[in-house]
Amino acid sequence: ALPISGDAQAFVLLFADNPTLQSLWPDLRRLRDQFDTKGVRFWVIDAQDERDAIVAQAKALGIDVPVLHDRAQLVSRAFQCTAQGEVVAIRGDDLTPFYRGALNEECATTTPPVSRQYLADALAQLLSNQPVTVTYARGSAAPASFRDVGSIDYAKDIAPILQNRCVNCHRPGDIGSFEMDGYETIV
Repeated sequence: ALPISGDAQAFVLLFADNPTLQSLWPDLRRLRDQFDTKGVRFWVIDAQDERDAIVAQAKALGIDVPVLHDRAQLVSRAFQCTAQGEVVAIRGDDLTPFYRGALNEECATTTPPVSRQYLADALAQLLSNQPVTVTYARGSAAPASFRDVGSIDYAKDIAPILQNRCVNCHRPGDIGSFEMDGYETIV
């Protein structure tokens, strides 16, 4: 779960590995500088790199927003991240996504060159209580690749943990706030 603060109007999650983050950090920093005082909180989610490499990259680039090492890929999968450099913008009040896709689009091959600031426009519209006109913009980045995390079985993987760590207190007449007396109670 995201640590929610009372003043957050929105959260922006940038899903990026180290090479992608290096190219996108200047744009993300500009957006953070523009929207931070308006209650927008920025996070970087890295599901690809090792922790030491993430820390070194953040230090080298001067990244001053939280960087989550999503080693188990739980956040990336929960938000259905499909590409490196994808952003998901989430409302601060009810945590519903209102924009997904590229930070921006720079197309220098057109005459005149086209620049679209998708995320900045979506944030500005949300903060001014206007409808967000572009809620999805496909990026041109490489697809996100996820490691196989295997399958989890309740009886084999979850139940033994609960039995060893939880049920001692969560049983009739003990200090647990509820009884863990069956599968239906747990899920």
